[in-house]
Amino acid sequence: MRYISCLFRVFAIALLLATNAIAQEAQYMKERPTKRIALVVGNSIYASAEPIESAKVDAERMTKLLRSLNFEVIEAMNVEDVDTFYVRYFDRFLSKIGPGDFAVLYFSGHGMSYGGENYLATTGFPPTVPEGEISDHFLSVQGLRRLTTARNPGFVLMLLDACRNIGALIKKPDSDTPVLVPKGLGHERIDDTNVVLGFATQEGGISFGSSEPGAMSTYTEAVVETAPVEDRELSDFFMRVRFLVLNKTKDTSNQQTPWRTDSNSSYIYFMPSKRILALELEAWKAALRSKVPVDVEAFLSFYSTSRYADAARLWLKEHGTKERPSTKVLPTALERAWTGRGSQATPVTRFDGPFSLPRRSTVTTEVTAAALAATAAATVPGSDAGISQVVQAKIGADVLLSAGSTTLTAALSAREFPSASAREVATVPSGTTVKVEEVVTLGPCPSSDDLGHSAVFRSGGSGPSGVRG
Repeated sequence: MRYISCLFRVFAIALLLATNAIAQEAQYMKERPTKRIALVVGNSIYASAEPIESAKVDAERMTKLLRSLNFEVIEAMNVEDVDTFYVRYFDRFLSKIGPGDFAVLYFSGHGMSYGGENYLATTGFPPTVPEGEISDHFLSVQGLRRLTTARNPGFVLMLLDACRNIGALIKKPDSDTPVLVPKGLGHERIDDTNVVLGFATQEGGISFGSSEPGAMSTYTEAVVETAPVEDRELSDFFMRVRFLVLNKTKDTSNQQTPWRTDSNSSYIYFMPSKRILALELEAWKAALRSKVPVDVEAFLSFYSTSRYADAARLWLKEHGTKERPSTKVLPTALERAWTGRGSQATPVTRFDGPFSLPRRSTVTTEVTAAALAATAAATVPGSDAGISQVVQAKIGADVLLSAGSTTLTAALSAREFPSASAREVATVPSGTTVKVEEVVTLGPCPSSDDLGHSAVFRSGGSGPSGVRG
């Protein structure tokens, strides 16, 4: 009767572990459709600069395009001053952005570069601007980018069709003569992750607009033509936009050459097909199966706007912080190296198996002394070949028992007893710190049906289980 009771308890524990594991896995497969939010600005009528008739058409066509691509669009036309831009448009744009979202900011209008920064012109900027008041009349591209990335979106795309014919006069505080600012935008340094800035033309170059009714600028026309294509990745999108613009302006001696700057490591699609979504799902399943934080972090980097990005962040929150700094180098090996053969190289023994110790763990003097004696006896004089696997295993076992715990360096399968043929009841993630109660030595050459490394431990109060190593 007692034997049956023990079997029942083992079965109940195994069933509970399996149920909990299934429930945990299910929560990481929940999908959240990527939220897409865009701010589209078209400034065509300026108080102190020539009008850009196509800017209004550009903004209207971009708004239509982005909405067709499932973006929620905030549209801003002829924004007169900086305060209006932030209060009525940009603050609302920011409030809608959350972690993992796909954010786009599009601008068509006048722009300039001054003091190492790029600026977008509001329609009411005066003919002469004191140097200290630039930010009162112009929008800093760097400032807009940093405010946007501070919301932790999955990806930020800024498309700036803003290199035209502005020539603002900036008045320096130590001079009465205003300085004419060259037209166009300059290079933009990016220190954020998964951000791309697309510029209509190269630094100091010309971006051709159009005075024909209903016509777009050359750059925006190429964007609108290129974006709505299924499975077109962002890098391919920019290459095709560049080709179209160069082809349309080849009679102008390449006065307009689109360029971009980025710090992107993510796959981005405006129109992903079912095939792309299936590949994304397989990538997430592979990262989840690995149970290694760095693999999940890599998935978030490569698929930053994925429908599984929230699940990946949840997994990292629950598992990533559990991985403590640990080492596979035995403390006894460091002691041996310290008391070794002077200036000669000394082999340092590491754990053979998926185990490690906290970097500040200590072992008893008795274990250290016994290990040093065993190591000395097993080492061939004058050789750096090291000690035998049998001795290493014995030392590692003694150290694990002395330390009382170990941090797993790989995901392990928990089984009913230490044998590969035993039924698997749960999986223990990499990075989990467990209490070591017993180490079973199976010999130097275990058969394929037995386990090379086995530890009996308790993790999370779930009861003792054999661990495959």
